[in-house]
Amino acid sequence: MRKGWMIGAVCSMAAAAFAATPSVTGVSMSQDAATRTVTISYNLENAPAIVTFDVRTNGVSIGAIHLDYAAGDVHRTVQPGNGKSITWQADKAWPDQTLDVAAAEAVVTAWPVEAPPPFMVLNLVNANDVRHYATLDELPGGGITNDLYKTDYLVLRYIAAKNVEWTMGSIASAPGVVTDEYDGSTRETPHRVTLTNDFYIGVYELTQGQFYRVKGKYPTYATAENGAYLEDDREVHPADCVSWTDLRGMTASLGWPANDEVDSNSFFGMLRAFSGMRFDLPTEAQWEFACRAGTMSALYNGHELFGSNYRTDLLDPIAVYRANSNSKSAPVGTKEPNAWGLYDTLGNLFEWCLDRLTDETAVGFQMSPDAVIDPLGAETGNYRVRRGGCMASNAVYNRASYRSASNYTSSAYTIGFRVALRIP
Repeated sequence: MRKGWMIGAVCSMAAAAFAATPSVTGVSMSQDAATRTVTISYNLENAPAIVTFDVRTNGVSIGAIHLDYAAGDVHRTVQPGNGKSITWQADKAWPDQTLDVAAAEAVVTAWPVEAPPPFMVLNLVNANDVRHYATLDELPGGGITNDLYKTDYLVLRYIAAKNVEWTMGSIASAPGVVTDEYDGSTRETPHRVTLTNDFYIGVYELTQGQFYRVKGKYPTYATAENGAYLEDDREVHPADCVSWTDLRGMTASLGWPANDEVDSNSFFGMLRAFSGMRFDLPTEAQWEFACRAGTMSALYNGHELFGSNYRTDLLDPIAVYRANSNSKSAPVGTKEPNAWGLYDTLGNLFEWCLDRLTDETAVGFQMSPDAVIDPLGAETGNYRVRRGGCMASNAVYNRASYRSASNYTSSAYTIGFRVALRIP
């Protein structure tokens, strides 16, 4: 191993069209010969930024999975100034390799606060601890599959939806779409939608363990005795038996969509107080946009459901549903994610959305074909939208456009939720 050597360094800047775009200058990188700890120094100019880094040899990244054990002015919002520092424990993160002095370089990236890296990680044990990562492979502990990210941490994906016009719903002839016998309208009438804000949404359905860390209790009555799941994997199962009002409260929250207030003793009230961020349920449109991940098919893997059994073999790889679950939930993340890295948006549990339905249309709640911007649901009514199908649903109900609803006080074992955060 070389001793006391310096490593070449370069810098980079995330491009964004904002008045004050952050920039990185003066990047240098050195390694302690004894401990192999790498120190990367840089200056941040013009504006606050969320900082990430990479290490490259011969112009090629060593791989995000080897960027673990990094601390300092990285993976968080950094204020402008000189002498910023990142320490990277290469002996732990890249134990079987040594860096080539001539070919190695550090790449420090400054992401505008308004255009953050794709993944945000909220610590559910220590308050106000938020980190940001460019890829899931960078997450400490081996990445997103580590159970830490299903219990002690909450991982959310940045969804770039601002001003994207897309088609919500499904054609009337698609399997499972219910058509009104009088006017031919459906619950899923295709219509153009535009969202005016980007948003974050949970990579996983919120789990039992995460619910416990926020509320100090488990939400479900399911136990090992009744066979719902084994006690040793309870923490990583989705949080079920939660009503819409369990999540947002019975008083302030009923003002939606006029405002986004929640009761202080509700799940989201406590999560907001703990994190300092206005987390909430997604709107129905946000949910479908995120579930589809750019597709227009019934399933987010690009396939349609058709034939007498709706081709359940096409659904099996991505969803926990009636044909493969014995009507019991599974630990989150056991099936293949969509193209944006979101798991279980189809199957496992139905997921609450913010949208309200009027009592008069709760059974059918037909959609209009008219184009709409930022749909928020009805202003009155006792029903709330749930999306995504569940472990007790047949294949035909586990589609990206399938819609159903429950009274806001319902707390069935088939209903859970996913956390979202609107980007102003």
